[in-house]
Amino acid sequence: MNNEKHWDDLTKVIPRVELPEAPIVIETDNAIITSDWHWPEVDMEMVLYAIAVARRNGAKDLIIVGDLMNFKNIGTHPARTNDYEPVGKSINQAKLCLKILLTWFRRIYISSGNHDERIVLMLRGLIGLDDMFAVEDRIFVSNRRVMWMKTSRSLYALVHPERYSAVSMTISQDMATKLVPPEPYEDSKFGVMVAHTHVGTFGFTKDGLNEAVGLPAMIRPEVVEYKQLGGGSHVQWTQGFVLLRNSYFTMLFKKHTDWLSVVGAAAIKSISDWLTKNQITPTIKEPPSS
Repeated sequence: MNNEKHWDDLTKVIPRVELPEAPIVIETDNAIITSDWHWPEVDMEMVLYAIAVARRNGAKDLIIVGDLMNFKNIGTHPARTNDYEPVGKSINQAKLCLKILLTWFRRIYISSGNHDERIVLMLRGLIGLDDMFAVEDRIFVSNRRVMWMKTSRSLYALVHPERYSAVSMTISQDMATKLVPPEPYEDSKFGVMVAHTHVGTFGFTKDGLNEAVGLPAMIRPEVVEYKQLGGGSHVQWTQGFVLLRNSYFTMLFKKHTDWLSVVGAAAIKSISDWLTKNQITPTIKEPPSS
């Protein structure tokens, strides 16, 4: 009886530990997979081509694997120039962009990246990425750096890792041996797609069973300060995104894609006209008129 009384007393001191946020699991066979927008340094030409590819291929899900935001004036290595980036203005512009993207995309999924975390760390976690950008019920935001994607062919981890390597595929291969999928997929083999490196690569996991992908970036390298000053990785970044169509991947690079075949002449002209109207020089040229 005394033991039972002690057990009752223990109920007063049971630690109530909040469980970590469950990872987002995306179920889709048709999507546009992007990363590293670094708003406001995002390449709007790439955003427009992502929409055009989505329309042409019926991809209704948009995925952003970390670093939607830049926050260059916050963090360990703030900008060294006087080019101040107003945080509130950048957040509001990015939110408006997401709302506009919902006019085509059915759902938008966003995970956290190291740049996104700058403001979260500065505010000591009082505001999360979800507080800033889950502004519509069709926008799903995770404060974690990992999302999972289930297609009809396989399971994939979408990761914005801490580690950087110019050979992004090696990070993907390494992650495939270390990550643990969420329930009910704990025992599943899976592929990995990593962001953060800004270098698009495509290969396979070490067992050869699934894709190991390094995602290209949506940022404009020419406007990044430390790139202008000659710092950072010696590897040239690759701009682009991945089309998931019928559960298969196609990597589309800004400079290494036959865009005429991918989106057609009418889309290229429409995008070029919009960019010119908004005083942005198109870098993907319109095909010559026949």
